[in-house]
Amino acid sequence: MKRKVFLALGGNLGNVIESFEASLDYLQKNGVNILKRSSTAVTTPVDCPAGTPDFFNMAVSAETELGPFELLELTQKTEVLYGRPAEHGFHESRTLDLDIIYMEGIRLCTGRLTLPHPRALERDFVMRFLLELDSDAHNKVKNIPVLTPCPAPMEGVMTAALIKTAKEEK
Repeated sequence: MKRKVFLALGGNLGNVIESFEASLDYLQKNGVNILKRSSTAVTTPVDCPAGTPDFFNMAVSAETELGPFELLELTQKTEVLYGRPAEHGFHESRTLDLDIIYMEGIRLCTGRLTLPHPRALERDFVMRFLLELDSDAHNKVKNIPVLTPCPAPMEGVMTAALIKTAKEEK
């Protein structure tokens, strides 16, 4: 079953625009049909150490038959392929950051993935681009309260197998 998704892209190291284009092409070749792209803009870093370079950000709407964890593995593999170290800090500069913000019909909170993205509504550098794609994006990314607390945002995200396959594909 095809589901609509919102993906947010960010980066502040290297040729970010080139990384965005290459990563979107890669996603397209691997089961993510890009429907619409937002504009791209330079944004001020949020919750990053002093002196962190500005970020480029954009978002896309897409559709895919991949499940949420398959899409997560694909986005993480894409990050590694396009220069993001598999081992990285939460607020460090990066060549590419791909976040799943919303997946139609999916609401979950696990150690690997929370959907909709738990901080999307707090981040202008996400919402301004999503609203370009869908005037109802605000309602789609609203979090429904969950009964159990969610684990840390990056806990268990990069698996050894994912890192190995991304390195082999290069």
